[in-house]
Amino acid sequence: MRRWLDKMASASGQENAVRPGRGADEEGGEFFRKVVDATPLAIVGVDAEGRVWLWNPAAERIFGWSADEVLGRPNPLVPPERLEEFKRNLAATMRGEFIQVDGPGRVKKGGATIDMRLWAAAVTAPGGKRLGLGIIEDMTARRKAEQDAFRAQKMDTLGRLAAGLAHDFNNLLTAISTNNQMLLSRDDLSSDARKEAEAIDAATREAEDLTKRLMALGGRSGSSQETVLVNDVLAGFEKTIRRLFRGKIEIVLDLDEKAGSVRMEPAQVEQILMNLALNARDAMTDGGRLVVRSREGGPDHHVLRAGDDSGRAPCVRVEVTDTGTGMTPEVQAHLFEPFFTTKGSAGGTGLGLATVFGIVRRCNGDVSVVSEPGKGTTFTICLPRF
Repeated sequence: MRRWLDKMASASGQENAVRPGRGADEEGGEFFRKVVDATPLAIVGVDAEGRVWLWNPAAERIFGWSADEVLGRPNPLVPPERLEEFKRNLAATMRGEFIQVDGPGRVKKGGATIDMRLWAAAVTAPGGKRLGLGIIEDMTARRKAEQDAFRAQKMDTLGRLAAGLAHDFNNLLTAISTNNQMLLSRDDLSSDARKEAEAIDAATREAEDLTKRLMALGGRSGSSQETVLVNDVLAGFEKTIRRLFRGKIEIVLDLDEKAGSVRMEPAQVEQILMNLALNARDAMTDGGRLVVRSREGGPDHHVLRAGDDSGRAPCVRVEVTDTGTGMTPEVQAHLFEPFFTTKGSAGGTGLGLATVFGIVRRCNGDVSVVSEPGKGTTFTICLPRF
C-alpha cells in the first residue's frame, strides 16, 4: 500500500492537485486519477498544517462535503474533541510512521459521527514536499450489524437459560399451588391459617405470571400463530391503555390502512404493545403524549426472510412514541438485556423490553430505538408482512 501511495503522489504533478494524474506521465496519472475516483473508500489528503489537498468522490458521498467546499481549508472531518489526537497522528505520519485508527471519531456534514477505519501515511510530492494521505472506510453499518448479531445471540442464550429455569421453577410452583389449594379446601381451617394460605395463593399466582414471562422470553409460550391484522390489534389495545392510563397522558392512535397483517401469536402482539406502553408511562410521570402508529414498511425498513440474509422482505411497522424523559446512549446500549432496569430494586424486573426484543427477533423482525434525554423516545417494531 505504501508503494501505491508514493506512486500516486508522484503522478500528481503538483502539490495541491484535487486529483492525481496531471504530471509529466499523463498516461500513468490518468490511470491513478481513475483509481482514486473509482474506489468506494474515501481518500483524503492533508498537508502538514491539516489543510485538505485531495478529496475524492467517495469522500464526498460518505461525508457530504463537496471537494469545492473543503479543498485548501482545514480538515472538516475532525471534531474539536479529537483535534489534538489528529495533530499527533498527522505529525507521526510526517515523520514516516504508518497510522491505523479504528472506531468513532469523524463527522459528516451536519454533525453526525461515523464509525471508521483509517489508514494514513505520508507521500512525497514533486518538489520534495511531504503530504499526508488517508484512506477511510465507513464501518458504521457493518459495526451496527455486528453489534445487533452479538446482541441477538446473547439474548437468545439468556432467553433459553431463563426459559429453562422458569420451566423447572414452574414445576415447583405447581406442587406448592396444588397443596395450598388442598389446604384452602379444608373446612376446619382457622381464620388466621386461611388468611396465610390465601397470601401464599396470591404470591404463587404472581410467581406463575413471572415464569410465563420468562418462558415467553425464551420462546416457550405454547400458543399457536395466527394471521393478525395489525390495525385491529392496535385499535383494541387503545381501549385497554386508555383505561390503564387515566390521567395526564394523552393517547393518539395513527393507523395506516395499508399497514397489513403479520403471522404470529395474537397474545404476543399485545404483549409487545403493553410492555412498550408501560415503559412509556413510567417515562412520563408528570404526564405527556403517547402516539402509537402503524405503517407499511418503506425502503429503509425491512426484515430478514426466514433462513435468508438478504433482508429484503416487506414489513409492517409499528411505532410507539412518548414525550418522556428519554434515555442516554449508555442506557440504550443495555436496554434490551434481561433484568436491566433503571427503576431501582422495587421498580421492575427488567424483563419488559427484553421480552419485546425476544418476541420480535423470533418472528424474524427488528426492533430499534431513537431517544435523547429530555426529548422522548420512539420504539420502532418491524414485523414480516404476511
